[in-house]
Amino acid sequence: MMLRKRGPLIGDNTDFKCFKWVVRQKFTSRQSFKNAIAKYEILQGRNITITSSNNHRKQNVTVKCVSGCKFYLYGGWDSRRVVYVVKLVNGEHSCSRNMKKNRKMKSRWVADQFLEVFKVRPHWPAKEIMATIKKAFGVLVNKDFAYRVKYHAHRMFHGSMLEHYTKHGRYIEALKHINPQSLVELVTDPTRVDNANVFQRLHVCFEGLKHGWLEGCRKVICIDACFLKTFLGGQLLSAIRKDHNDQTYPISWAVVESENNESWEWFLQNLQIFLNLGDGNDLVIISNEHQVTILNGVAKVFPKAEHRHCARHIYAHWHKSFKGKDLKLLFWKAKAYSKAYFKDSLVEIEKILPAAVDGFKRYNPVCFSRAYMSFTTKVDVIVNNMAETFNGYIITARTKHIIHMLEDIRTQVMQLYVKKGDVSKWKGDYGPRVIARLEKEKEKAKNCEAIPSTNTIF
Repeated sequence: MMLRKRGPLIGDNTDFKCFKWVVRQKFTSRQSFKNAIAKYEILQGRNITITSSNNHRKQNVTVKCVSGCKFYLYGGWDSRRVVYVVKLVNGEHSCSRNMKKNRKMKSRWVADQFLEVFKVRPHWPAKEIMATIKKAFGVLVNKDFAYRVKYHAHRMFHGSMLEHYTKHGRYIEALKHINPQSLVELVTDPTRVDNANVFQRLHVCFEGLKHGWLEGCRKVICIDACFLKTFLGGQLLSAIRKDHNDQTYPISWAVVESENNESWEWFLQNLQIFLNLGDGNDLVIISNEHQVTILNGVAKVFPKAEHRHCARHIYAHWHKSFKGKDLKLLFWKAKAYSKAYFKDSLVEIEKILPAAVDGFKRYNPVCFSRAYMSFTTKVDVIVNNMAETFNGYIITARTKHIIHMLEDIRTQVMQLYVKKGDVSKWKGDYGPRVIARLEKEKEKAKNCEAIPSTNTIF
C-alpha cells in the first residue's frame, strides 16, 4: 500500500519572502490559512483575491491573482487529520511584483509587525517608517500611511483615547489624595454648546517642588512651550529654574490646547497664586522674544517683573540677515556687564556693517544685555536653555497619552533629584558646580588689583 506524503505545518515562524505553495501544506485553522495568504501577498508584492469563501461544512477558500495571472490556490478542511490543507495550487505567477499598492497591507497590520520597535522608539519619525516598510516589504507608502501606522501602534500600547480621557478624574483624585497641598487643576472646554465635559487644560505643580523653589532658588523662572507628539496635538507649558547647584529645577508644567493668550495667562496666574509671586516684584521671567502670547501674558500677570528675552534665539533671528564670524563675536560681546562696553561693541559692529546695529536695536537690547539688568536677583542668565533642556529631557514622555505622559514626567523629575545626590555630603555651603565656577573666577581675579574709591566702593 502506498502512503501519502504528509505536508509541513505552516505557522507564524514561516518565512513568506521566499515561500512556495504546494499541495498538502497544513494550517491549524481556516483563519491561519487566510493570515498566511495575507503575509504571502504582502511580502511577495502580489495582489491576490479570495474569490470564494465558505464558512460552513468544509470551509473551502479559493484564491486567485490579478486578471491574466495563472496563480490559483484552493484550500479546505481535512476532518480526518483535523487540519486545514492546501488541496489544489498553481504557484507560478505571470504578473509582475507590485511595489506601489498592496491591498492586504493595512496600517494596523504593519503597526503590529513593528510593535517592538515602537516600544523602544515611540516617536519613530514617519520618514524612517516609510524607509523601513520599503526595505522590509518592498512596498512604497506615503507619509499619511506612516502616520496611521504610528496611530495604531500607540493605540495598541495605550488603548482608545476616549477611554483614556475618562480616567482623568480618578487620576487627579489619586494625586490630590497623596499630595493634598499640590496644585492639580483641570479645565474643560467652556465653548461646548452641548455642555459636555471635554478636556482643555491640566496644570500640575507639586508641593515639594514649590517648597524647594521658595527655599533654595532665586526668583528667576524660565518659561517655554513644546508640542505634544500625539495625534490630538496640544502643547506642554513649563516653568523651570536652576537650583543652588546651578542645575535644572522643574517647578511646574501644564497641558494646554494651544499656545495662545488665554492659555499662557491661565498658566501664569496659577503660578502667581500657588508660588505667592504677587505682581512680580523682584521676579525675573526668561522666555523667547518671538512668542507674543508669552509677552502679553507676562505683561498682564506680572507687570512689575523683569522680563528677559533669550539672547540665543535673538541671535538666531539676527544672524539670518547679518552673517559673519566677526559679527557673531561682537553680538555676544554686546552682552557685557557695563553700558560702556555695550556701547563700544555697537560701535565696532557699526564699523563692519551699519545696518547690523539698526537690526540689533530692533530686538530691544534692554531685555537681553546684562548691562541693563537689575541687581536685585543677582542672576546673569540671558538664555532660555533650562526650559529647552527640560523639553528634550521629556521628549519620549511627550509621545504618550496625557496620563501616561504626566506619570513619566513625574517619575523622571523624581529620578532627576535622586541623581543630584545628597546635599548633606557637600563640602561647604555651596554646590560642587558653584564651587568650581568660583574657583575659575578666583584664577581670573589674580590679575586684578582692587583700588579703593571710598570706604565701601572699589
